[in-house]
Amino acid sequence: MVTATYPQTVSEALQDVRTASLDQLLALLRFLPWHKVPYLWLNTLTISRRITSYRLLLLGYYASRGSQVPRRFQIEAALESYEDHGSLVIAGTGSGKTLIIAPLILLNGSLDALTLTISPLKRLQITQVATFCTHYGIDTIAINDDTPHNDNYWNMMVHNLTTCTAGTARHLIITTEQLFKSKTGHLSRLCCLLYDTRFQKRIDRVNVDEVHFIYFAGTEHYGLDAFHPAWGCLKEIKAFFHREFLGRDLWQLVLPMSSM
Repeated sequence: MVTATYPQTVSEALQDVRTASLDQLLALLRFLPWHKVPYLWLNTLTISRRITSYRLLLLGYYASRGSQVPRRFQIEAALESYEDHGSLVIAGTGSGKTLIIAPLILLNGSLDALTLTISPLKRLQITQVATFCTHYGIDTIAINDDTPHNDNYWNMMVHNLTTCTAGTARHLIITTEQLFKSKTGHLSRLCCLLYDTRFQKRIDRVNVDEVHFIYFAGTEHYGLDAFHPAWGCLKEIKAFFHREFLGRDLWQLVLPMSSM
């Protein structure tokens, strides 16, 4: 039984949500602004999906310190990903796509679980890292060609292959180039980790932000080479994950409406 002693820390409140029963979740929901909770839609779900949805709503609310409540489309997308179904989210810039990813990371209380988000631009990575760290308290780092290459950094932040222990980061925001060999034929540090079965087991899900880059930047146009060829090769990585994870579809694609 969850017994809340107030005032709680955010981490204590999140843990209570992860372990609460249905009745306890309903009691906690009463503290949320009633007009922001899609009760009519929630009541159409099966009990198991409803419980997961309640957890996602509360995790988003507590992690954002009461400033945000996930909306119906965010919960729907998160549910599909939670149930290991691939999903495509089409939403406008600033519509809250981050609030799909964050509650899913928080729902898994294991410090070993790792989420990968593929992002196209270093400047965008900086903003995303700040959002996840500051707004939701999720340890997040960017992985690109500016990331330190020394062992201490990777062992502490990402994964220590020697001791098989997790780093402090629970969320890696990576550029596509880090998933493949460089032009000189060398594998990146992250790419090497992806071939380690112990590291693979830590990966909970993969998000692809700005997925329209697959077409616009990853393919040839008007006789010109692709601007970012690695984006056109993501299907190879998807096939790799599909094979290694026994058919689980860990992928969630995010497409801004402006690209439609």
